[in-house]
Amino acid sequence: MPGRTRLGKRFWLTWSVASVSYAGGGPTVGALPLLAASITRDPRLVSLSDAVTFLGWVLLAAGFLRGTGSKRWLDLVD
Repeated sequence: MPGRTRLGKRFWLTWSVASVSYAGGGPTVGALPLLAASITRDPRLVSLSDAVTFLGWVLLAAGFLRGTGSKRWLDLVD
């Protein structure tokens, strides 16, 4: 097609790394609760293992929101 630009080497490197990361993350999210269910029969512990899987994303979002918000409340804590 005329006027079409080619994607660079850096794009394809980033795309490849992201694809491998996502492919590894999917089975982990599915396998951890199954592993917990094979170790214990307590449904609370199985659900806790599933919740801990997403705890990193929650903390990341909380840190981002804290960093972008107003810093005035830090003066009250200090």
